[in-house]
Formats: sequence, C-alpha cells, structure tokens
Amino acid sequence: LLRIKKKKPILPFIKEKPKTPAHLVALKALEALRLKKLWQQGEYKHYYSELTDILRQYLENRWNIQAMEMVSNEIIDALNKQNTEQELIQKIQYTLSHADSVKFAKGQPVSDENQLSFDNVVYFVQETKLIEESKENTKEK
Repeated sequence: LLRIKKKKPILPFIKEKPKTPAHLVALKALEALRLKKLWQQGEYKHYYSELTDILRQYLENRWNIQAMEMVSNEIIDALNKQNTEQELIQKIQYTLSHADSVKFAKGQPVSDENQLSFDNVVYFVQETKLIEESKENTKEK
C-alpha cells in the first residue's frame, strides 16, 4: 500500500522568545549603544531611537507588552497595569518624553539629560528583571 503524506498546513512564522533572559539582552544592547557614543557626536535622534527601541524590546520580552507599536503614553499605561513602582515609571516617563522631544520636535538635549535618560533605562531594567529561582529552591517547596 502506498501512503500519501498529508501536506502540513503552512503556519505563520512565530517568533520564539529569546532564550537569553530579557534583562541580559537589554543590558547587552545598552552597553553596545553606550560604546557607539552617538549623542556625544551630535546624533541625538539616532541615540534616542536606539535607546527607546531597546526599552520597548525589553518590555516585550519581559512582560509581552507590545511596546514597539505603542506611543509613550500607552507604554506608561501598560507599566501602570503591571503594578510597576511609580519611581520606575517616572524615570521611564522622563526618558520617553525626552526621546519624543528629540525625535519629533527637534529638541536639543544637554549631555546631562542624555546620560540621565540612559541611566534611567539601565536602572529600570535592573530593577524589573525577572529573577528565576534555582531548581534546588523549587524542589524544597
């Protein structure tokens, strides 16, 4: 008897979650951005675009917030729904508003603002990283 293989339905490509924890992906990208020294060379728009993209990607990987398609206010609302600490939300709001000013209103930030925006994202990632319990701790419970 001849068996005819059924054709499998073609499924849309599903992006797999990164195997690397979200905070490590974000911190690595932030370090790469820092080394580019974009804002020090007057590349403010490029700098803030990359900085906010790293933040948005982190939010997607960490909480599955579709931040790449959101405007700044929607991101802040999504963070509020995650019960994120207000101090952290304020830091991100500061960074996003500066980024919007530079990207859309041709704002010229001073170097302190650029550094603070960067530091805010690093701090946010470090404070919100998912801490996974080791397997030994899980077995004991």
